[in-house]
Amino acid sequence: RGRGFDAVMDDLRQTKQASSVPSLGALTRLLLLEEAHLRQLPTGAGSGYVIQQVRERAYHEGDEALQAACEEWLKDKLHLRHIGTRYPVNKALIRTLVGLSGGVNGAIELRDGRLLSWSDDGTLRLWTEEGEAIRVLEGHHAWVYGATELEDGRLLSWSLDGTLQLWTRDGDVIRVLEGHREGVYGATELEDGRLLSWSHLWSNDMDLRLWTRDGKALSVLQGHANWVNGGLELRDGRLLSWSLDGTLRLWSRGGKTIDVLEGHSGTVSGAIELRDGRLLSWSEDRTLRLWTEDGEAIDVLEGHSREVSGAIELRDGRLLSWSEDRTLRLWTEDGEAIDV
Repeated sequence: RGRGFDAVMDDLRQTKQASSVPSLGALTRLLLLEEAHLRQLPTGAGSGYVIQQVRERAYHEGDEALQAACEEWLKDKLHLRHIGTRYPVNKALIRTLVGLSGGVNGAIELRDGRLLSWSDDGTLRLWTEEGEAIRVLEGHHAWVYGATELEDGRLLSWSLDGTLQLWTRDGDVIRVLEGHREGVYGATELEDGRLLSWSHLWSNDMDLRLWTRDGKALSVLQGHANWVNGGLELRDGRLLSWSLDGTLRLWSRGGKTIDVLEGHSGTVSGAIELRDGRLLSWSEDRTLRLWTEDGEAIDVLEGHSREVSGAIELRDGRLLSWSEDRTLRLWTEDGEAIDV
């Protein structure tokens, strides 16, 4: 304790016997795993804290001998046994990632294995694949709704503050994308690298916006009469959006209106492109609808008794939907009901 954790670790790293003595090797491994938490001990923590951290890690690593040794040391020190414990009894939990001051709205794994999370506290955070904190990405001034990794490894986030932000892969701000009048609810990268974004919650902004790959404004897609729920790029480069106004809209690559898909009597909650180019949408009106690739109505899929929450196309072409009515429904590729 007097020499400090770093000095102890230096000794262990230089001890050639560590690899040949099982117990010493195990201790070295466990201390290395806990290194980030033991370099700076909590105020007032003593040797008991270190033993407890080793005990908890030994438990999850399955080192029963080392765990038992720690328990033996702690057995007559009941006032220490629960100080500093970070792991629950459940071995399935590897690590709890803490440090945020608001609710976590989402997280993704980056292609290099790192983790990216975003929060109500207006920040994003980068973590190692083991869950160690790397960096806090600060810049947004309100809830961060979402984020994605772009094809070239840069990061894109969007927020209730009405902006999107481009970041380097390491979390340095590149550009703030300004233009939306209210909070930005969603965004996606197009095949050619351009960006498409839209507003939604608590918003008077009913537009979608196109940006260059570097975040410069290109065009505003106007036409929806209510909040935009989502958007996607079709395989031929056209764009599709859907809205609380009960419609879907087809747009050219450049953002010009091609057609308005009308038929739903309630908010359109989502849509996908099927493998044959047809479109499938679903709504709060309890139905799904099939459309041709050009937006002509094909069929209405009726059967759910409450709002339809989502749908996918299965590998064999059948369709699967699910609803607030607590059921899933199978449909043929042409929209005929198969089973509930």
